[in-house]
Amino acid sequence: MDAMDRSEAVIRAARAAGTRPGSRFHHRDLAVAGPPGEGYDFISCPASLHHMLFATLTVLRDALAPGGVLAVLGCHRDASAVDRMCSLAAVPVNAAARLAVAGRAALPGRRGGPVGPAGGAGPPPGTVTAPVVEPRMTMEEIRREAADLLPAFTLRRLLFWRHLLLHRTPTEH
Repeated sequence: MDAMDRSEAVIRAARAAGTRPGSRFHHRDLAVAGPPGEGYDFISCPASLHHMLFATLTVLRDALAPGGVLAVLGCHRDASAVDRMCSLAAVPVNAAARLAVAGRAALPGRRGGPVGPAGGAGPPPGTVTAPVVEPRMTMEEIRREAADLLPAFTLRRLLFWRHLLLHRTPTEH
């Protein structure tokens, strides 16, 4: 099963789980078709942009309404001494978080189970899982590419090998 098959399965699972009224799910190639409609006030890409071409940001940027916000919680590849120092600082916090999740899952009345390859055998059979792709771009490459594609952005390094890229479209006067 490839990533596209899983994406369709994720949408079916989301629809089956029930959502708030007015929620809609779409399965489409953003780089080709873009998001459905335009004029979005907020577009979020949680740990997903590294699965796509970085230039997909322009498609998302163009779908925003005036004053709209594009928020990318992304993954980056370590390349510099600063990257490695931040990653080293995240290791004990990551271990503590894994222990907390495992401990909570072990409490009576809680659904639990393995949290992945490092924490166990993985999800139960039939569980929809997202494809995993290692990040290709470094923080510096992301900063450079974003500067070419987004007129106004901020980029912040976060813990757990993540970054936050924010862009707000200008408001019309």
